Amino acid sequence: MNRGTVVRIINQPLKETMEPDGSVYVEVHEPLSRDEAQLGEFKAVSAPDALLAAVSADSEASQMLNQALSAQQGLPIKLK
Repeated sequence: MNRGTVVRIINQPLKETMEPDGSVYVEVHEPLSRDEAQLGEFKAVSAPDALLAAVSADSEASQMLNQALSAQQGLPIKLK
């Protein structure tokens, strides 16, 4: 990227998709820090109600979602 290139930073720590075939994927990133004091601190990410409802009947998917919310690794994970 060249110096002076305009960039847009998107602070969207949770990305989700519910596919037509019923598959549910989630990707959880560490939220951006507001200042240097927050660097290295764990910042919780919460799942929207629609995502919680989509996995509520599947205990394995619910557990995987909770692990993804805690780990915040930024990798796509298939919940179901």
